[in-house]
Amino acid sequence: MITHHTFRNYSLQAFMALLLLLSVHALKAQKSAEDFYQNGQKKMRSIDFSGAVGDFSKAIELKPNYAEAYFKRGSAKDGLEDYRGAIQDYNKALELRPKWSEVYFNRGTAKYFLKDFDGGCEDFSEAGKLGDTTAYSFMRQYCKSDYLKKEADEFYKDGLNKYNTGNYEAAIVEFGHTISVNANYTDAYFSRAKCKSKLKDFRGAIRDYSKAIDLRPDYTKAYFNRAFARSEMEDYENAIYDYTKAIKLDPNYTSAYFNRGNAKFKLGEKDSACEDFSKAGELGDADAYKIIKQYCK
Repeated sequence: MITHHTFRNYSLQAFMALLLLLSVHALKAQKSAEDFYQNGQKKMRSIDFSGAVGDFSKAIELKPNYAEAYFKRGSAKDGLEDYRGAIQDYNKALELRPKWSEVYFNRGTAKYFLKDFDGGCEDFSEAGKLGDTTAYSFMRQYCKSDYLKKEADEFYKDGLNKYNTGNYEAAIVEFGHTISVNANYTDAYFSRAKCKSKLKDFRGAIRDYSKAIDLRPDYTKAYFNRAFARSEMEDYENAIYDYTKAIKLDPNYTSAYFNRGNAKFKLGEKDSACEDFSKAGELGDADAYKIIKQYCK
């Protein structure tokens, strides 16, 4: 005899069995999506782009938010020269995962083949910002010079804004992007060096000041700043060399005379140091006379 209690237990067991069946079905569907994806990968390696598109499409049917499948299907469509279809898949992949450098790079390439050169360059730029250094190489090779200049200037402006707010690490990144787009952007090396000095990375600062000087041999301020960095590292002889270069380029560079005097004093060259302090005083540095009064008797 089936009692109410027995029927209730039977119903509960049936319900639990149904839940288990649904869970197993969902798991199988998820595994099937992965299986189709892996099959698509194999076909990509075999240059069977049409077959790969089919498998990636089946994976997406089973798992609609499968970002990797959209990306790979876009790559397969690239192989079939279906660039518009590829861009649609890349768009969906980026919608699902916004910061994906490889997708930006591939979408930029597809746009380039469709002669959307500015759109392609914008995507290469985004890929570069996300860490794909190859993207910057493509920009330098394929993007118009006026576009490159605009991009480099925007990166540089962002770097200056971050520098002015004291965010030196972020500024270094922006100046790095500037240099990646335009390797001869003198002021970007100079400004990045200033950031490094602020962070006490004097060795790195010296490298960047040196590059700025290579690009602009009459860069007075770069000589002065490199001299300061060298002094911070107690490399007083080379600091004196740089201060002297700055003075030759600007004979009225008061701070260069004063700092060169300090460097000479550190090396025990008291008489020559006092001459530099005296010159700095003549040019208007009141502190120089205080130093003379204290040390140059």
